[in-house]
Amino acid sequence: MWHVASAICHLPLTGHYSLATDDYGAMDAMPDVRPFRGVRYDVAQVGALADVVAPPYDVIDAALQERLYQASPYNAIRLELNRAETSDSDAENRYTRAAGFLRSWLRQGILRTDDHPSLYLYEQTFQIEGQTHTRKGFLARVRLEPFGQGRKRNLKREHEKKR
Repeated sequence: MWHVASAICHLPLTGHYSLATDDYGAMDAMPDVRPFRGVRYDVAQVGALADVVAPPYDVIDAALQERLYQASPYNAIRLELNRAETSDSDAENRYTRAAGFLRSWLRQGILRTDDHPSLYLYEQTFQIEGQTHTRKGFLARVRLEPFGQGRKRNLKREHEKKR
């Protein structure tokens, strides 16, 4: 059974922030982390967030998908794992329907883009096999670079080389 209680807050920031530099201002193998303008539900329109969030698509079976559909007409399941329909085609399918929901919800104000770039802090509490776990983290924009060409280091691979 998937049960998640989440709390999310955002920290509005402006500008660019370097996380670590040497004496000459060069990055010291640190990721380029920046705030971004998130898209969030307008709670005044959707009610309880618990009714509109969904777990990751790869843990959703048909029964859970149906419960999420019934929980709210604005449940994220419609964006994340839209139902397949017998009439699906290349022009009309679960992906085009998900894109339509996204456009419609943005237009109606169900989803709103934040005014200012922010870092988004979150805390999730969930149960797996009767044990409660809490996960804390943050969401940010991070620069992606081709593997082996950027400032990121594969610490796991470096550790394995030392063995």
